[in-house]
Amino acid sequence: MDRNDFGQLVAALRQDLGWTQFKLAEVAEIDEPVVSQIERGVKRFLPPDLLFSLANSLQLTTLERREFFLAASGLDERKIVRQAGANVKTDVFDHKKILERMVSLTGSLRLPAFLVDVYGDVVAANLAMFAFYRIPKEMIDNAAPACRVATTLSV
Repeated sequence: MDRNDFGQLVAALRQDLGWTQFKLAEVAEIDEPVVSQIERGVKRFLPPDLLFSLANSLQLTTLERREFFLAASGLDERKIVRQAGANVKTDVFDHKKILERMVSLTGSLRLPAFLVDVYGDVVAANLAMFAFYRIPKEMIDNAAPACRVATTLSV
């Protein structure tokens, strides 16, 4: 993510809180022109203490902070993920097969277990988890089709 995109992200997070640049600067204990420079993509060097102050002020969760710091790094997100080599003969780079395998493994566990995505949303859970939380069968049957993957797992 380049500095302009990161600036737009900071502006969007600030606006979600209903704050002005002045309010964010006040809460983060930084100068208002610095907030303006970040949001316009002009500020190139973002020291860690500035990023921590912004993340705290913007009330980001742990998962959101991780994404925020990654975005601030300026690295191209596609280059961060390990790339498949020409000699690789496995399916470790096929995200659908990886997800299917993880869901299958979750279903084979005898303890309550679930999978979450990078946003913290549950994408799969085994029947032991449903039993643990006493989720009625009717609710499981009426779940969205994407959620049904989890209900077909065996305990």
